[in-house]
This record gives sequence, C-alpha cells and structure tokens, in this order.
Amino acid sequence: MKWTMPVRASGSFNKSLAKQFYNLIDPLADNLISISYGKSIINLGYIDALRLLYEHQPSNDMSRVFKNILLKTFSDSERKSAGSGIIAVLSFLKCIEVELNDELEIELKKFSYQTQRGTLKDLHDIIDQFAPDENLKQICNKIIEDGGFSASCDIETSQGLEDTLEIIDASRFNVRLDLNFSSATKINKVKTSYPDIIVADGIIEEVSEIHHILEHYSKTKKYCFLICRGFSNDVINTLSTNYLRGSLRVIPGSLMHNLDSINSLKDICVISGSDLLSTLKGDRFSTLDIKSITQVENIKLDLECIEIKNEAMYHGVISLIKNLRKQIENEHVSDKKEILEKRISQLSPRKVKISLSNHKKDQVGISKDRIKMLVSLINSSCQFGIIELKENKFSSFLLNDTIEFLNQKGIYKIPAKCFFDGLQTGITNAKMLNSTSQMVLIDSDS
Repeated sequence: MKWTMPVRASGSFNKSLAKQFYNLIDPLADNLISISYGKSIINLGYIDALRLLYEHQPSNDMSRVFKNILLKTFSDSERKSAGSGIIAVLSFLKCIEVELNDELEIELKKFSYQTQRGTLKDLHDIIDQFAPDENLKQICNKIIEDGGFSASCDIETSQGLEDTLEIIDASRFNVRLDLNFSSATKINKVKTSYPDIIVADGIIEEVSEIHHILEHYSKTKKYCFLICRGFSNDVINTLSTNYLRGSLRVIPGSLMHNLDSINSLKDICVISGSDLLSTLKGDRFSTLDIKSITQVENIKLDLECIEIKNEAMYHGVISLIKNLRKQIENEHVSDKKEILEKRISQLSPRKVKISLSNHKKDQVGISKDRIKMLVSLINSSCQFGIIELKENKFSSFLLNDTIEFLNQKGIYKIPAKCFFDGLQTGITNAKMLNSTSQMVLIDSDS
C-alpha cells in the first residue's frame, strides 16, 4: 500500500498541481486548445472543460489522484446546478493556493443580493459569451426565439447534410403505427383533427373484445386511435381490411418497448384526458362505455412515434412536468434522472427538435455536449436570474480573482446559481483536500 505525504507537509506539491491544471484551463477559456478526436482536430472552448480534464494524461500517481478530485468537483457542482462545473474547478484550484477565512462566506452572501432577473438580451449575451462557434450561437438563439421559454429540447443525429432545427407543437411518445397494419394498408402515417382516442395497458387478443367499439365507429365513420401494447394478427386483419374498405377508421398504435416508454401510456392519458384501461388489472374492453371515450385536438401517428396536441389538457401536463422536475432535483442516480428528463421531453407540448448532421462525424458528440451545456445555462438564467461580474473590490482574493479571470475571457455576466454553486462546491472540496492527512495512491502491496 502506497500513501501520500501528509498534506500539510506536501502543500507546495498540491499548489504545483493546482498551477499545472490552471495552466490547462486558462488557454482553454481563450479557445487556444485543440484535441485530436477520432480522425479530427477539434478546437475546445470554455464549456469544454470536462472533456479537457478527461483527455488530460497525468504524469504520476499524485497527478492522477488530483485529476480525479477535479472531476469529482466538476460532477458534484453539476448535480447542484448544470453549467456550474467549470466555476467549481476554478474555485477549487484557487482555494488550494490561498488560506480560506470566514469573511468569504459573508462576501458571497452579500454579492448574491446583486442577482437580477435575466432579460432576453441577457440570454443572448450569455450565448455569445459561451458558444464556441457561430453555428452553435445560431442554434441556441433559435431555441430562445422560436421555442420560447416553455419549450423542451431534443437533440438527435440525422443523415442530412446540415444541422436543422424544428419546432414541434405537440407531445410526442414512443408509440408507432402498428407495423402489420401499415404493411397491409400501405400507409405509413395517419394525421387528423379531433379524433377519439382509447388507451389500454395490455394486448388485444380477440376481435370480440372490441366488437361494440368497432360497431360504433363503423356507424360514425369517425377516426379513433386505439393505443395499447400490441395486437393479435386477427385484430390487425380486421382493422386493416375494414380500413381499406372505408367502413372503419380505427387506427392501431403499438407501444415501443424500451426504458423511455415505461410511463408513455400513463402520460398519453394525461395529455388526452382519457382513463387508462388496464387489462392487466382486470379491466375489459367489453365494459368500456362509448360515451367515456375522449377526443383530442390533433394526432399524428407514424412509424416512429405518436404526436398529440390537446391544449385543453395543458394545465395537467404542466403540473405533471413540475412534479417530475422536483423528482429530478431529489434524484442522485444519473440513469434515473435521464429517464425523468426524457419523460419531460416527451410530455412537453412544445419542443425544439435539433438534428445534428452525421456527416460531421467526430464533432457530433461534442456538439451535443455543448448544446446541452448552453441550454442548461439558458434554463438557469431563466429560473434563478443572472449576476453581473463587475470589478467589485472584495476583500476575498478568491472572489476578486475569479471575477477578474472571467472578465479577461470576455465573460461579464453568468447565471447566478451556476456562479455561486460552483464557487461553493470548489471551496468545500478544497477544504476537504486541505484537511486530508493521508490518501491512498495505489491499493496494492507492491
């Protein structure tokens, strides 16, 4: 087992490491660092700090441990406030070099009183400060201007030659037009206004189960979307044959089975205002009251997803989204947070769909990371306001030096929560390292 020297005996070594990593981040914020990624050379900027830390190759065991502490500091801060990681790392590196005192906490609190509500101009200024290239600036400005403050954001890749941005004014779920129905009818998409919708948590095995439903829609010739986990061949044959004859417009939608669709049927009920018919709990289609079937404003169902627009139920959707966001704040498992975030994205009645061209190959991944970071900064500014980083003369070296550093990089305003959470996390983790007497470098007997 190999150990470090007690920290107080090796404080100069810690300071040397802090300076080494600071010298990495300093030119990063000036867009002066590039990395080779795949077959490409990619220029990095301020918001790429996490990628730079990951790519850094430590020269010895202590440098490796120090790097891991920086990565922990970054992730600790991001859990509190997305977009705050780089501030936490800067704060941590500065705190290693100086003695901390109680006045810092008082000054931070006083400075926080200068937080202001962010304006539209502030959001554009923040994008201009942090976006490393014009393409990302244009995308983020469009998110604000076209998407609005209530929109969610989806990022995916496409085979297109250019990056595109599309506004979707509907909730979107992992349900697709039944493949066998599509094959039999030769249609790939159904879009209509004011259709009925039935949502069931189960599989429809027999035509007799839905006989009275089919009879009703055979008379009315009205569109009805029948959404469930799946259908037997007999049911699909009946629906497709009658659809082709023009005697029935009941459209089957099948739930796609993956992690993202766990709550899709429940959420479709929220946006549609319908009750969930659960065959797993003993509910039967034969007892379904035709008068209880609900109607929605607009539905589009294709081979990829279902989109539902129904403004009458937006109040319920917004309420559910607020509850899901509270769950995200209290959730510490990243996989569960991601599932909740995707659920919000599906539910949101207005979303921005960004398609990044796969033709950019190695740069697609880093573009996704950058857009997510910029959207986080926008969200934080809207929720918690911004703080202007003026050259105030504080007694705290840390506060003065951090503001001076950011000003030198052309950053004069920042989301307030990102700034203060980042500083606080860096301070906390620096104190932890300074109070550590020994640290395991290699967990072995060699």
